[in-house]
Amino acid sequence: DQIEVNGGLLRVGPSEPVTDAASITSGRAGHSFYRDMVGGILGELHDNGLKAVLQTNHDLTAQSFLDDLNVPGKLGVLLIGEYSLDTPAFVDACRQPLVLVDQLHRGWPDVVTIDNVGGIGTALQHLIALGHRDIGFLGGLPQVPMFRERRQAWTWRMLEAGLAVRPEWIRETPGDIRHT
Repeated sequence: DQIEVNGGLLRVGPSEPVTDAASITSGRAGHSFYRDMVGGILGELHDNGLKAVLQTNHDLTAQSFLDDLNVPGKLGVLLIGEYSLDTPAFVDACRQPLVLVDQLHRGWPDVVTIDNVGGIGTALQHLIALGHRDIGFLGGLPQVPMFRERRQAWTWRMLEAGLAVRPEWIRETPGDIRHT
């Protein structure tokens, strides 16, 4: 089993059939944002003579998944994808060095994510410079830390600019906001 990555080879195995093709091609995990991120990570690992095992999973707390993950000898785990309410339990159960990618979590582990506060501030500055004053907020559910941080940043920046924060202009929805 071999996959070509940037002209080099990365050995992956053993092969297992994908039982849920939709898990790879649909939703946020199938979005080019994640495909590009994984491609970049694999490229960096290859350039540094390292290998990776890429695994999809819908249940972060499944004992078989955690047992496989916590086998000694692994260098670490990057958890990439949509935040799950099981993420805190996964973090507690993971015995490997762990980095969360595009997910917020307090305490350990390290997190690599978007600057939500800076991004909201830049977007609002742009809209205000264009003369907009009635600006709403569209985001995911506040149970997801990333979306909660974005809403807090929006509220703070709106009030800082002296603009009204109107509840009827706030839309928080589960799932992918592209389909709202």
